[in-house]
Amino acid sequence: MATLDELLQSKRTIICVGPGGVGKTTTSAALGVRAAQLGRKTLVLTVDLAHRLVNSLGLSNFEDDEQRVELPKAILGPESVDHFHAMMLDTRRTFDGVVERYAPNPQVKERILSSKFYIQAATHLAGSKEYMAMEKLYEVLKENRYDLVILDTPPTAHALDFLDAPNRLEDFLDVNTSGLMAKSSRTLGKLGLGFLKANAMILKGVSKFMGTEVFLDILNFLNDFKEMYSGFKARAGEVKNLMRSRKVAFVILTSTERTSLDEGMFFQRRLTAEQMPMGAFVVNKFRTAIRNLDIELDEAGVRKELIGASNGQSDNGAVLAELTLKALNDYERLVGRDLVELERLRRMLGPNAEIVTVPEFKEDIHNLNGLSKYVTHLTA
Repeated sequence: MATLDELLQSKRTIICVGPGGVGKTTTSAALGVRAAQLGRKTLVLTVDLAHRLVNSLGLSNFEDDEQRVELPKAILGPESVDHFHAMMLDTRRTFDGVVERYAPNPQVKERILSSKFYIQAATHLAGSKEYMAMEKLYEVLKENRYDLVILDTPPTAHALDFLDAPNRLEDFLDVNTSGLMAKSSRTLGKLGLGFLKANAMILKGVSKFMGTEVFLDILNFLNDFKEMYSGFKARAGEVKNLMRSRKVAFVILTSTERTSLDEGMFFQRRLTAEQMPMGAFVVNKFRTAIRNLDIELDEAGVRKELIGASNGQSDNGAVLAELTLKALNDYERLVGRDLVELERLRRMLGPNAEIVTVPEFKEDIHNLNGLSKYVTHLTA
């Protein structure tokens, strides 16, 4: 399997996936820096509402949707070209563009965009962020302005949410708008108040929470939304074909926790089943053995130093020595557990899998110098 450097040089799209809290945003930014070092014009696209990518790049904010990031020569290297850009996805604006593209006529478009329910659907509908991330990715790739686009996928509880959420959005549009809701909306429009009176018992429960007019507005909105379903479905098919392309590679991010690694392996199996190209597996926050940190764990020496620091006036030095040694030994056990989990991962993925470990940093990465250090571990 190709190394990360080879992926960055040969692919048009890198998609970073993984559960929340494993470093997807930092890794996406670091891969962007590395691609710029390799001379590729790169865009890192994020939908992270916490703006962690902004912090990682040492920026105060995103002034535009798409912003050039000035990388110092000390990071780029003397022969590299500054071709690094970043973009924060605006889910609502992207959704607006989808409506404008797929609405069957101007009247439907205006009704949807002006609906008081639309903003909720555009920003809070399950799967909307993930769907719009793929929509924006597809749009950027079609414009063909970048050698490489790196997608930092939305923070989710489970990595598989990225693949499953757009399907859930399609199911919502398919089942609810072309099924019960849409049919009810059309029937209500034809039968009017007579229907409402005849079905007062049915609407009684709904009326406790919203007026009949509001209920009808929702049904009409969903009926309008149904008109765009074919466009959504067609583009979803194009995006899935894109993600199966040889020009795409998925990079799976996990921590060293067993649940995180198991989820990453499950995602890898899902990629195989969906015929989507696996690129690399990055295990972040990997604990480094004390002996590799140039620290000698001399228990007798630790006791002597800490006990001596108390000048023999109390038992504080001895207590502190025991607590310190316990903490060091507990840490070494965690290191051993990480090594066992890494070996298990290698057995599960096979000998040809590209597995990269990144050590646990003392502090969060929030500037370009920190990213540069992160890059050295990614490509070591």
